[in-house]
Amino acid sequence: MVLPGIARAMTMADEVPNFAMLDAHGRYYEFHRAESRAVVLFFTENGCPVSRQCIHKLKTIRDQFTEREVAIWVVDANTSDDRKSVLKEAEELGAERVFPFLRDDTQGLAHLLGVTRTATVVAIDRKSGHVFYQGAMDDQFSEGAAKPDPQQKYLENALQDFLASRPVKQPEVPAHGCLIKYEPELTGTNVSYAHDIAPILEKHCLSCHSPGNIGPFSMSDYQKVHSKSDMIQEVLLSRRMPPWSADQELGHFTQEPTMTLEEKRALLGWIADGARRGEGEDPLPQAHVAPAAYWPLGQPDFIVKLPKPEEVPATGVLEYRHIKINSPVTEDTWLGAVSIHPGNRKVVHHCIVRVKSSGRGADDGSGRGMPLQGWAPGYQSGRFPEGTGRLLPKNSVLDLEMHYTTMGSPQSDETEIGFYKLPEKPKLVLNTRAAINQDFSIPPGESDAQTFAMCPIKADSQLISMAPHMHLRGSWMRFEALYANGKRETLLSVPHYDFNWQTSYRLAQPKILPAGTWVICSGGFDNSPQNPNNPAPEKRIAWGDQSFEEMFIGFLETTAVPEGEHSSQTASAGAGGQ
Repeated sequence: MVLPGIARAMTMADEVPNFAMLDAHGRYYEFHRAESRAVVLFFTENGCPVSRQCIHKLKTIRDQFTEREVAIWVVDANTSDDRKSVLKEAEELGAERVFPFLRDDTQGLAHLLGVTRTATVVAIDRKSGHVFYQGAMDDQFSEGAAKPDPQQKYLENALQDFLASRPVKQPEVPAHGCLIKYEPELTGTNVSYAHDIAPILEKHCLSCHSPGNIGPFSMSDYQKVHSKSDMIQEVLLSRRMPPWSADQELGHFTQEPTMTLEEKRALLGWIADGARRGEGEDPLPQAHVAPAAYWPLGQPDFIVKLPKPEEVPATGVLEYRHIKINSPVTEDTWLGAVSIHPGNRKVVHHCIVRVKSSGRGADDGSGRGMPLQGWAPGYQSGRFPEGTGRLLPKNSVLDLEMHYTTMGSPQSDETEIGFYKLPEKPKLVLNTRAAINQDFSIPPGESDAQTFAMCPIKADSQLISMAPHMHLRGSWMRFEALYANGKRETLLSVPHYDFNWQTSYRLAQPKILPAGTWVICSGGFDNSPQNPNNPAPEKRIAWGDQSFEEMFIGFLETTAVPEGEHSSQTASAGAGGQ
């Protein structure tokens, strides 16, 4: 039954797709990873009098049920609010440490659930994904009126029925709060598949979702998109796509494969409205996307191949293979790029190329040399930043660290490394540093086992990029600069680390880090059963090479500070720290 005023795209018989949001602190919350039997969403906006008066009632509800039974998430879907103002509202209400205050920035979840007013609660069975109650918390407040005390406690009764495995007596009642204003893109007003939706897909999706590229299906035409529309909706709501994990409110980076909020709303609204074909010629069949290039940066100046094909058995856990190859250059050579072409993406988990030469014995702590380049699923080849390069010394030895995983049938791999020369020595040498912690222990079942690592900046440096690295239990990582003056500044926040996308985040504008700065990498591991990637939540986990073990590394690419920028930028670095 759908009551007047609750014009829902879903019915209560439908399964709510997985969804995820960031809270006012930038922390990640995902429905499928909730550890409770029920998740209660309370929709609000800053300043709504009904919502504000209901917060203390939410505290009472929370006190009646255990965290294993009920999780309560406050959701702000007002587009004029932002995380800073939402946090201020939570602090004023004394609830900042009681509930997560989440931002439905696309309004996609509220719209899908048919939420038209604030102070609406939506109670969802976490296991089945079905809504078992939606509406007002109780009957005390309505628009412009209030009873001394509630006579009907709808949410409390529904939770008691649900937890006792009884049918919920009143699964749906009207809510009373401030009307939610939806953006026109989301409501489907003047949204056309041919003129609005297909161009968004062509711009953001076809580079992967096309023949010969890595997407699991091709967006070849309307029929294919329509057949996958529910899946497209879920990956947008759960923040899995587009595959970019950095918090967009903290820092600006190059090549961000992201959609605008308006584009996401148009897609979500169009799907919720039935993903209609409408009029106009379908642009997708004519859209041409070239298959992924063998060498995305063009033909290398020289190529190194594995000495022989590496054979990978059908099953088993394989140790890292370290393959030594003599450098292909007879004199010191400066490189502007190194590109790794994995020969068999089905089994190549990662490849790291290190270089070691006599008289230049520095390395990254592995004893095998200095890192030159790496590849893992999700890595995108790119040239080193303008004016920078890496040295490939003469008479050096390359160490190719090859990590293979088995896939049920015997496989063979012939990975290749392409090198791109610079005509002369660059102005700046590109260095790789790392904040590493090998001394951690993750308890079994723990959903947020936190740790940290630090990297000292001993000379004035320019930060170019950052890359977090963990394994299957990796949950989140944050890079911060702790300056000598005591100020602290967030450089990168990855609220939801995804092992499938080993992303390097290159700053749109390099950051000056003065001598005496420490880069602090803090993060967490999800070793709970709710982590779908977790191979063994019952085990205690420590550092190890294999994916079912863990690592905690924050990689940094740095250079010296360019001449002419030294005094002014170094003097001001840290001034804006938090």
